[in-house]
Amino acid sequence: MKERITKTKQKDKVVIVNNSGTVIRERNFQNDQLNGPIKVFYDNGQPRLQGQYKNNTRIGVWKHFDPEGKVVLEETF
Repeated sequence: MKERITKTKQKDKVVIVNNSGTVIRERNFQNDQLNGPIKVFYDNGQPRLQGQYKNNTRIGVWKHFDPEGKVVLEETF
């Protein structure tokens, strides 16, 4: 797996790709804390998890998906 980090003045975006180049995880940091959306994908590119962080804490609705992209669980934080 490879990690690609995009830095801006206020936020860092970390993208992890598998050996085929498919994005399997995206997350955002601000001031060394998870802040903003997080997205996790299956190797086939379908979403596996989508949620939001604020100051390292889960917030809002988090969705978990099966490999075909169907929502199987929703959690609210």
